[in-house]
Amino acid sequence: MYSSSLRQPCRLPREAIVEGATFTFHRLRKNACCYQLECGLNDSGVGEILGVSPELVRHYGKRARALMIARGESDRVTTGNINPLPLGRASIS
Repeated sequence: MYSSSLRQPCRLPREAIVEGATFTFHRLRKNACCYQLECGLNDSGVGEILGVSPELVRHYGKRARALMIARGESDRVTTGNINPLPLGRASIS
């Protein structure tokens, strides 16, 4: 593997991680999964890019989806785009 700008051999990513590093490839894959889901890619597309099953994508993306839903609802509340709930029973006169 060679860097085009430096013309020097590049170390493989696993070799570049020093002992005691604060990240792992597993975490980076999960972060990439969540980021791609937030950008609007579907489960099968993200799975193909990352090389994992759609089930694992759904597992990784649980919190990202919950956050996206919460942000959407928060935007609705702050902008005032809330529809009132219909009354369940007739009013008594």
